[in-house]
Amino acid sequence: MTTSQKEVFTEALAEAPLHRFADWPNRTIPSVCAGVYSVYDRLERFIYVGMAGAKLNASEIDRKKAQAKRSGLYDRLDSHASGYRSGDRFNIYVGDLYVLRTLSTEEIEGISDGLMSFDGLIREFIRGELTYRYVITSNTVVRGLETHIQRNGIRGERPAINGKS
Repeated sequence: MTTSQKEVFTEALAEAPLHRFADWPNRTIPSVCAGVYSVYDRLERFIYVGMAGAKLNASEIDRKKAQAKRSGLYDRLDSHASGYRSGDRFNIYVGDLYVLRTLSTEEIEGISDGLMSFDGLIREFIRGELTYRYVITSNTVVRGLETHIQRNGIRGERPAINGKS
């Protein structure tokens, strides 16, 4: 993929509709597809770029659809909307960088004692504070496009969490 093609996809992502995690699930996302997405905080600051579906070639898409399974972009955003940290790096970042700083000593102790759910608090934060955009792509371009956006940003703004210099 050329730099100009990456820029076309990046601009498409910048112009894509903004969706609230509060409104999850998003039935407009195909059940099986590859894509790249961007996440924004309440002030519409760009905080994260991610990708999904790198292994979804045409035959894999057909197989998953025939099995009525969800895979790729839908699954990734569903995982983020859940707030569960297990297996979800984005949710770990959100918990560590955004939610933890808002907790009182009593809440931290409640989490440590198993009386409160940190994952639940992360879910509340994601659903209450974050929005996302997405663009559907082929599986062959998602990794390169994600890296391009991490390094160059969207309209010059790199993601706060996983931007690269």
